[in-house]
Amino acid sequence: MNTTSEEILGLNKPKGTIDEALDNLVAFNGKPVSDHDRAVLKGLIESYLSSRD
Repeated sequence: MNTTSEEILGLNKPKGTIDEALDNLVAFNGKPVSDHDRAVLKGLIESYLSSRD
């Protein structure tokens, strides 16, 4: 199955940045994501993640 026990147990959590995640977002409803939308999404994600602490 090409997985490790750490992956199955959730010990190897993916690491990345919000910017890297947003780089993978290319379109919504067939329309490209604008720089403004990207900034809004980044703010929402940062706000959500900071409130979890």
